[in-house]
Amino acid sequence: MNIQQILSSDQPAIKKMRVQQMLIALPGVGSVRAQSIMERCNISATRRIQGLGVNQRKELLSHLGFQIRMESE
Repeated sequence: MNIQQILSSDQPAIKKMRVQQMLIALPGVGSVRAQSIMERCNISATRRIQGLGVNQRKELLSHLGFQIRMESE
């Protein structure tokens, strides 16, 4: 499962996970780096995945190096 799938998951266990825990689970990201990423993306340290707004998700994916496709309306 990649970050994009995690952020869009409907599984209750994933939705209730804290963003910081998800980031720490990534290779090469520890608690200090996770906190730094969250601060740069304006995400509270206690925020859960289900509580992320659209802009926070885009910022997080962008910061982690994912290409974000904008869906046309």
